[in-house]
Amino acid sequence: MGQMKKVEDAYVPQQRHWVRISRACNLKCSFCLDKEAQNGTWVTMSDIVEDLRRGRSRGARRVVISGGEASIHPKFVAIVGLAHQLGYTHIQTVTNGQRFCDPEFLSRALKAGLKEVTFSIHGHTAELHDAQTKLAGSFDKAIEGLKHALKVRGLIVSVDIVINKINVNPLREILDFFIGLGVREFDLLQVIPFANAWDNREELFYDISEHLPQLRKAFELSKRSDLHLWTNRFPPKFLEGYEHLIQPPKKLHDEVEGERIGMFRDFIERDTLMPCHGERCQFCYLNEHCQSLVALKKDGEIRGFAAPACLPGETSQEPEAVFRMPAKAGDFDPHAFVEFFISHRYFLKGSGCKSCSRDSGCAGAQVDFIKKNGYQALQPLPFAFVEKSDG
Repeated sequence: MGQMKKVEDAYVPQQRHWVRISRACNLKCSFCLDKEAQNGTWVTMSDIVEDLRRGRSRGARRVVISGGEASIHPKFVAIVGLAHQLGYTHIQTVTNGQRFCDPEFLSRALKAGLKEVTFSIHGHTAELHDAQTKLAGSFDKAIEGLKHALKVRGLIVSVDIVINKINVNPLREILDFFIGLGVREFDLLQVIPFANAWDNREELFYDISEHLPQLRKAFELSKRSDLHLWTNRFPPKFLEGYEHLIQPPKKLHDEVEGERIGMFRDFIERDTLMPCHGERCQFCYLNEHCQSLVALKKDGEIRGFAAPACLPGETSQEPEAVFRMPAKAGDFDPHAFVEFFISHRYFLKGSGCKSCSRDSGCAGAQVDFIKKNGYQALQPLPFAFVEKSDG
């Protein structure tokens, strides 16, 4: 089967440019977080061309053509060809696979320059998958399209799975099913509280701690040398022992500076609190970032966390880095704030930290350190023994 490995040791936002070409979809997935941006229309060709050129002007060589469902755009193949003509050397699309069950459609897209296809399939049976897409027969079409793609020599083929209450228990079986078909790359996306997913929260949201045994069975596959697994928006505190699966912190730029940038600017410039702020925060990957932003707005500045005392040579207990609100709210730079957050406030603690004498006053270690060295690098400091006086 034509499967080519893809290795990305570091995430660099400028290397990959996302281009939305559709605000429509042919499925009605219960967890869809894009629903609020869909109105049943296509993005105009002039806007698509402008977006593609903008990415190239920034030095991007990779492009992801997305939607909605990108493949249902009547000029999908032509858009792939245009991206190729503009100098993109790697063209990818994310799809629900319904169009790709037609081998002739896949063939035309490949000739136009398509190099990678990511199929979003959320179960290993029609019953499980179709229950989430709300369309009978969608599983069979997606699997047919996946099988066609896997036969193409040199084409990168991967599978996205949105982890939710419906499919979390059989997640390992789902992965094993696709591995049996020849898939070697997977992106495991945690359900997040937006659009359809929040509307269907009773059906979809689950207690991660209760399902860790099932999740860890799936995560074990990441240790196989012939497989590539990523997690997307999955809370790092539940990845102890699988720290290599922590999502690259730089991807926060996509989350904050993408289509949701407007609500952050409205908060900073117009004091309009993010509409999702509140009950949803506990389920959101951006929670700590947003709480830091709220603190910045309230106090005018925020300080970085101190380095943990347990790390050799890192004993400073006073935070030194400070981010201050500019005099004019319009001068606020969300990119710079995300960089500050990642470097100075995106800190993590392991389960062992609870037994540390400094636990209550420590934020843990910076995410990149944990991702590289593991939570076990945080060694709990003992409580001082004070002998009771007879007097």
